[in-house]
Amino acid sequence: MKLMRRRRALAVTCILFVSLAHPAGAAQRRDMKVYSPVPEDQRERLDERLRLYIGFERARRFDEVYDLLSPAYLASLRSRGVADKSAYVKSLRDLGDAYLHIEDFTPYTTKRAEHAAGDVYLIEGWVVSRWGKTVHRDKGSLEAHLVEGQWYFSELGLEIVD
Repeated sequence: MKLMRRRRALAVTCILFVSLAHPAGAAQRRDMKVYSPVPEDQRERLDERLRLYIGFERARRFDEVYDLLSPAYLASLRSRGVADKSAYVKSLRDLGDAYLHIEDFTPYTTKRAEHAAGDVYLIEGWVVSRWGKTVHRDKGSLEAHLVEGQWYFSELGLEIVD
């Protein structure tokens, strides 16, 4: 009887460890309804690219994050003095530990961006981030731009929730 309880406790511990070892969004298939304003044939590709973007953020692969930024967002960076990819990467690396580490993003709604020309959508969701040793869960959003059949993004903005 004791042996059975120990085995059961060990099995529960192993399951719990495996479920915690993977980020929430990594192994799950997301419900595509969250992207309902987006044409149905584009939703899965949008989700793939968004996961890629968040993965690059999580890994601090800023050069690859840059490659997923929309032309409109890149223009706004240039207007703020960030001339190119190397300047972008350097500016983020120079922040060091002051840079907020994005761990995960789970969208909960998508809206068509009325202010923008073309296929632009605002995706809102929950952001899991880390600053130092503190983990936060806040609301966040980014813009998704469909440009010549490919999805590009703005940087993720946070709305701090207490």
